Amino acid sequence: MADPIQIASYQVLDVLGRGGMGVVYKAIHENGEAAAVKTVRVATESTLESIRREILMLRELRHPGVVAIRDHGVALDGVPWYAMDLLHGRTLRDDLRSWFPA
Repeated sequence: MADPIQIASYQVLDVLGRGGMGVVYKAIHENGEAAAVKTVRVATESTLESIRREILMLRELRHPGVVAIRDHGVALDGVPWYAMDLLHGRTLRDDLRSWFPA
């Protein structure tokens, strides 16, 4: 699946990361607010079900250590996505590199 340039009302600016299931994009909402938008990497039955469960769970979860879902939906190609606040800071990978230098 090619990287999209638009997901609903979010213009995709860059890829923030890719994991086993999903891709997280740096995006900007039409109102000008920055966001992180997650969707699946490859639209298989299992990845689509996984992101749907993730969306349902995160919509209900409220915790200061978990980024809340700001928006969610299904893209024109039928792939679910969700948007959350774009956070800036260190990643687990950054910390692992500092704790366990090569």
